[in-house]
Amino acid sequence: SYSLDVPIGNLLVTAYDNGETAGDKKIGPFVVPGDFEKDINIVYTGAPPSFDDWSTFIITTWTGITIWGAVVIGLIVFYSVLRKRVREWLKAKHSRVTEAQAEVIGYAITGFGKVGLLYASLLVLDAVLDVGDVVAAKWIRFWLYALLWVLFLVVMGRFVLMLVDNLLVRLRAKRRREGSDVPETAYIFLHGILRYVVIMGIGFLILLIPLAGVGLADEISGGMDRFVNSNFGYLILLVIIVILFFITNRFVKLTMEQMRETSHKYSPQMLSILALVVKFGIIGLFSVLFIFTLLTMAGMQEMGALIMALLTTTVGMIVAMTTTGALGNALSGIVLMRLKPIEPGHYVTIADGQFGKVVEISSFFTQIRTFNNEVIEIPNNLILATEIKNYSKNKNIGIEVDMGVGYDIPADVVLDCLKNGAKGTTGIVKDPKPQAMVTKFTDYAINYKLRAFTDKVDRYFQTKSSLMQNIQEIFYTKGIEIMTPWQLVKREDNSPSKDEVISRFMENMKHKEPSSADDASVAAGLDMLEGNSKD
Repeated sequence: SYSLDVPIGNLLVTAYDNGETAGDKKIGPFVVPGDFEKDINIVYTGAPPSFDDWSTFIITTWTGITIWGAVVIGLIVFYSVLRKRVREWLKAKHSRVTEAQAEVIGYAITGFGKVGLLYASLLVLDAVLDVGDVVAAKWIRFWLYALLWVLFLVVMGRFVLMLVDNLLVRLRAKRRREGSDVPETAYIFLHGILRYVVIMGIGFLILLIPLAGVGLADEISGGMDRFVNSNFGYLILLVIIVILFFITNRFVKLTMEQMRETSHKYSPQMLSILALVVKFGIIGLFSVLFIFTLLTMAGMQEMGALIMALLTTTVGMIVAMTTTGALGNALSGIVLMRLKPIEPGHYVTIADGQFGKVVEISSFFTQIRTFNNEVIEIPNNLILATEIKNYSKNKNIGIEVDMGVGYDIPADVVLDCLKNGAKGTTGIVKDPKPQAMVTKFTDYAINYKLRAFTDKVDRYFQTKSSLMQNIQEIFYTKGIEIMTPWQLVKREDNSPSKDEVISRFMENMKHKEPSSADDASVAAGLDMLEGNSKD
């Protein structure tokens, strides 16, 4: 007789003799009669155990499953008690064990405990399922072994990553001691590449385990072998593109971080916008290269060229249509962040006299909070197109007060009162000193200007109000009246007439003797004036 031991799983085994079926069976050793030539065809169905298989499995293994459940519960209880005792021991030995050591011990117990508990449970279950030719038991045992292999690969991958990290740390420390000029970015790039290689390798091995479980390992390996042989160059190019993408992305990120730490020429907002633009540019460039390579592998080079042409045309049209709109505002925002005519926290007057504090400069708008607590969003294009008054560029900002005082008050008295009012105002700085000056002679008064300085821009209006109040109180105490045109009209109603003024002047002149020809001419002129007045 002849026998055939078939692999574990649901298999359909058929023996043929000149096209006639000799027998079939799902599992097991299959005995072929020996009185004819054999043509054995093995086909894997890929189906899970049937209902009858599961019924047989439960009837055969229920005792072992119960024992396994009890063992698992016991292991969980043992693990919990062990963790509790270790924590109590660490607290009792706290003076001898540092916090870092205690944390490492806790992580080790947690990690190894969980993995050990799972391994022990699976091993006990494997022993329970060793019941001969029960289909469901063999099916479960296969997936248990697959799970054990997955756990083993995960643990090994983590161990390899720890070795890589430790190796690079030691290598970096050694190079530093030796005074090597190798930049830090080189170690970071190497570390990233090694991590990606390890993770991708472990992930590929883990993926093969379930594929092997459904009988597709040979088909997949054969197909992959043919695919790799025919597209080896393109695959290498794809790997290079991916590696260059991660290297470029990491390099740009480190460069931006270094610019934020060392450069004072660029604002954080501008660096954020620049990083975002560069990031999307890198993603777009490498995505196009990756897709074009895939299309070339599939023999669709013309389609790849057409897609790239369409993308280029679309991007150009978008840029052209948005230059005067959103893109224009974005470019204006970059200019504002680069040249820094205004910055967040500055007090400015822009865009039709909007006065307030700059809250934020974004890509498209600048926020200003007025003293009425109103938040105004101003497009960046409008800011660059108008005059900007920045009151925060200098330490102090000037406060000006204009007024008029009658001709009967000496100018030096008024100027002293203005300066004293500034000196007694809270918020007015001593340096530079307050400046008082005469600015204009009018029909009814002399105009004066006071210019004082404050270092509290956020309290500009409060300081100006206090200054004007102090000036008014000083003038009131001195008996000085601040003139207005309305007061001038009122004074004209109560003032002497023209004849009365001439009469008084002539009366005063009679008590004086002319001392020169000029005085005589003046007296003659007054006589003529008096005569005209009498007429």
